[in-house]
Amino acid sequence: MLFGPGDLRVVDLPEPEVGDHEVKVRVIACGICGSDLQLFRGRGGAHPATGGPIVLGHEVCGEIVDTGAGVDGVEVGTSVAIDPSLPCGRCYDCQHGQGNICRYVAFIGTDARHQGGLAEYVVAPAANIHRLAAGTEPTRGALVEPLTVAHHAIGRARVEPGAQVAVVGAGPIGIGLIGLLLDRGVGQLFVVEPSPHRRRQLSDLDTVVAIDPSATDAVRGVRSLTAGRGVDVSFDAAGTAQAIQAAQKMTARGGTIVAVALHDPDPPIDVNRLIFTEQVLTGAIAYSPGEFADMTRGIGQHGSMLASSAHTISLDAVVEEGFRALELQQRMKVLVTP
Repeated sequence: MLFGPGDLRVVDLPEPEVGDHEVKVRVIACGICGSDLQLFRGRGGAHPATGGPIVLGHEVCGEIVDTGAGVDGVEVGTSVAIDPSLPCGRCYDCQHGQGNICRYVAFIGTDARHQGGLAEYVVAPAANIHRLAAGTEPTRGALVEPLTVAHHAIGRARVEPGAQVAVVGAGPIGIGLIGLLLDRGVGQLFVVEPSPHRRRQLSDLDTVVAIDPSATDAVRGVRSLTAGRGVDVSFDAAGTAQAIQAAQKMTARGGTIVAVALHDPDPPIDVNRLIFTEQVLTGAIAYSPGEFADMTRGIGQHGSMLASSAHTISLDAVVEEGFRALELQQRMKVLVTP
């Protein structure tokens, strides 16, 4: 449970009860996301003060152990992934198929009303449960949510096969982008990442150029390797002012910059550069209706890179080997197995 910025504790709670139109899931694995790190730091949106302590965790998979009244079509013992998004369903955006930008949207594991999956059990609406295909490695279900986020961000940029692309940050968000971009067949992929551990994990990939921004000028490096033009698309997967600025500067005229990682308020953007180069700056949040179900069905074909980069830990180790290790950039992805 997160009690405040930096105050994350393993505690004992009563086992949650399942309500009408809900299912209870025994958690097999739960990933730690970049937005979880933002909450841990007291940044980037929801805060424990909004309703009390939070059981974090929204990248969740597990096995159904109970169903409430009014639930049909799912059975106890089924392996599932959980879509954590809870749009209101009534506003203009929801009514027009854009529930991911609903102004009232909530997410399991981000506030005290919807406790998350860093626990032995989690309760979710039955409508948010998606069956994993037979033969799918059970922990792969925890990768559905971050990969769907990455898929949505790539779709926002309309990345084409053969494109030159840069990803700034190879942490929990960036590694999902990298894997799906490689699946899509991009021409060359530049990854800007200061962590030597993370860069080493990318060293065997032929089409990836890993750049250490602490040792070299990343913008100059990318431009020199693209004949001065820059990349077609860049992704800010780090959520810092330096990251979004670098992403913009290494993007070609007419190119697209996608902000995926959460920021502190008002990161500086060079608006004149946007005007004179006709770059497109866009955001990407969560995913559109249907994308999560599609990724659940395709998780066996996608996610191999994210799965191979994941470090699995127990619930008792979640603070030091999970959140602290990610903050120190010693891991790319962490899965917790309660």
